[in-house]
Amino acid sequence: MTSDNVLWLDDPRIKAISQAIAGVDDKTKLLVARMFATIDAIDDSGLAAIQLGVPQRIVVINMDDDDKKHHRLALINPRIVKQSEEKTTHLELCSSIPGHPLPAERAQRVRVAFTDLDGKPQEIEATGVFSVCLQHEIDHLDGRLLTDTLSDFKRGRIKIQLSKLRRKIAQ
Repeated sequence: MTSDNVLWLDDPRIKAISQAIAGVDDKTKLLVARMFATIDAIDDSGLAAIQLGVPQRIVVINMDDDDKKHHRLALINPRIVKQSEEKTTHLELCSSIPGHPLPAERAQRVRVAFTDLDGKPQEIEATGVFSVCLQHEIDHLDGRLLTDTLSDFKRGRIKIQLSKLRRKIAQ
């Protein structure tokens, strides 16, 4: 798996709203395995299924939090059930916008409810970079990208730069 498998900003499918999963089955588990293989191959910390062109509410995370605790999670139908009023701004990277870190304001803390791969409901609390990653990936499920808050001009420039990068990679 390579970043070639990940949809970029200029692919209209990336803005699709993802649909809830009725139940965890073998097909879901295969998609999760594919998602983990993708982030492992591109050394990324998170991925939403829509980034692979699959409009299902699935997120995978593989990262250390601020306390160096490692999280390798598959979240089915994740939703933020609580978030802090305190905000923080980070430069975020996104595999759908390679090479373009962009600022984003996020809640400092979140609680996320989800279903695990065994079909059991779970909740997790996150702070710092782990919280940022969860919010970023859940945004993807709702068709939101880091570039949504940029001006049309800036978004257009990034699309031009991505087109140039795509041509360079193809050579």
